[in-house]
This record gives sequence, structure tokens and C-alpha cells, in this order.
Amino acid sequence: MVLYHYYFKTPKSFPLEYLHLCANESHLLRLDFDATNFSHNAPMNTPLKLSIQALERYFLGQLFEFNAPLDLIGTFFQKQVWSALMTIPYGKTKSYDEIAKLINNPRSCRAIGNANYNNPISLIVPCHRVVRKNGALGGYNGGIEVKKWLLEFESKILNQQAKNSLIS
Repeated sequence: MVLYHYYFKTPKSFPLEYLHLCANESHLLRLDFDATNFSHNAPMNTPLKLSIQALERYFLGQLFEFNAPLDLIGTFFQKQVWSALMTIPYGKTKSYDEIAKLINNPRSCRAIGNANYNNPISLIVPCHRVVRKNGALGGYNGGIEVKKWLLEFESKILNQQAKNSLIS
């Protein structure tokens, strides 16, 4: 299997300089916050191009739902959780408890946290939108500062849209 890699340059205000994307011939496989192995970008394929275009629009505040072709590799339970995450609207949050109820497994809050941590396509599969029941951020694979930035960014974009719609 041929793998394609790309290091996406994030906005200056973002806590990390790059996001690492990895795709096969047909799907995005990974989006990692760890850019310590930065190297030059190789030729791109369609899944990478679509993902990069989507990320560019997301960081411009123009994309609210990703539709890049994904190949989520994990257990049945993890895939259930990741599918549930995809239903959380842009700029909104759900608690680990709410996700547990959504997948009909109400005692699985800790396992949901573990599935979030092991989410191979963070940001696009929006595990940053899952918080503790009391509203505290909880953990995040990319770090709490990244999670906080993403939630604040989405909230800011939604507030700007609401303000603009009142003016129109």
C-alpha cells in the first residue's frame, strides 16, 4: 500500500505549526498534531488534496462539516464513538456521558475518552468537541491548548455569523 504524507501549515495563532496528514490511494488515514518529523511534502493524491482544501476552508471559518473520504481504522466500539462524534455540530460540545448515551452504552464514559484519544483523524473527526459533564475541557490528544483553541475558534466564527445575520 502506497502512503502519501503532507504537512499542513496552520494559522499563526494555532498552538502548533503543522498538522501531519497521511492518506492511501482512496482515503485519509490520519491527521496528527505531532509534526516533529517534518519533511518536504511529496506528491499529493486526491484524498490529500480534498483534505487540505477542507482544512484551508475550516481555518478560514468557511467550512463547518468535513466530507473528505476517511478510512477510520479501529475497533467496532471506537468506530461507534467516532461516528457519534461526527454528529456534533460545529461550535457545539457534548459530554462524554452524552456520547455514551448516544451509542447506547451509558456506562462507557472512560472508554469513550480512550476512543477519543485514539482517534486517528482528530479535528476532522471532532473529538475536540467532547467535554466533561461539568463543561471542563478534559483531555485531548493534541493537547489542551489545541482543544481550547479549536473550541474558541469555532465559537468565534459562529458568533461572527450570528452578528452578520443580525446586520443583514
